[in-house]
Amino acid sequence: GEQGAPEILDMCSYLTRMMAYCVDNREDMVPFSSEVGYMNNYLQLMKYRYMEKLQYTVEIQDAVLNQMVPKFILQPLIENSIYHGIKEMRGKGIIRIKGWKEKNKVFIQVSDNGLGIPEEKLEELFSKDYREKGSAFGLFNIQQRLQIYFGKEYGLTVESKLSQGTKATVCIPVDFKREEDRK
Repeated sequence: GEQGAPEILDMCSYLTRMMAYCVDNREDMVPFSSEVGYMNNYLQLMKYRYMEKLQYTVEIQDAVLNQMVPKFILQPLIENSIYHGIKEMRGKGIIRIKGWKEKNKVFIQVSDNGLGIPEEKLEELFSKDYREKGSAFGLFNIQQRLQIYFGKEYGLTVESKLSQGTKATVCIPVDFKREEDRK
């Protein structure tokens, strides 16, 4: 029973850091680097849970790390990949997390090689009813928040092919400043 102790301590510290981030209500916009820190803690916990089944790669341009984003937009996308893509699949699940700048836009993308989403379900994802069915997708919520902050031309898109995986991409403007910060 001795060898389990360090793992339990690690898990506790990941959880503690995640809770501290959740409880800190001062800001609804945070530097993307904070979201990445939260994501790392979450992924470490998931590695304990799914072991060899879960692999992930992270490619985030430095330029994106200080970009301001709404809090809690990254982890729910990863959670979807795990629960709806990888959990039930055979073989290794791979999640790719990318962040990059293109002209005056920032893209944040979470893709997986999981089960994929049937087309008819894909269309429902962003509907209010879907959220009320108790599905944990949370995509409706992310989409709404992104469009409130940045306008209708920005937000979240989801592409998926059955048994090939799913790709969720967030698009927001570069160096966004809120109205009250501009004065």
